[in-house]
Amino acid sequence: GRSATVAKETAIQSVPDGWIKDTDAVKALVDALGVVIGRMRERIEVTDAPDPVTQDILISLTADLEKHAWMFQAESA
Repeated sequence: GRSATVAKETAIQSVPDGWIKDTDAVKALVDALGVVIGRMRERIEVTDAPDPVTQDILISLTADLEKHAWMFQAESA
């Protein structure tokens, strides 16, 4: 879809314009990763029977996203 449509329909919160504190930037990133990880997990479930190869790819991608989310969460703790 078009970027405006995707941006309007996304569950990821927008980041305010201009400069933001580093802690707020990290929180925004962690929150966004959480949303994406949740959606990836949904897709992992629905691809189980019809397409296990796709499911395996999604599992691998989700593991990487979870690793990065954990690293950023640890940074802000």
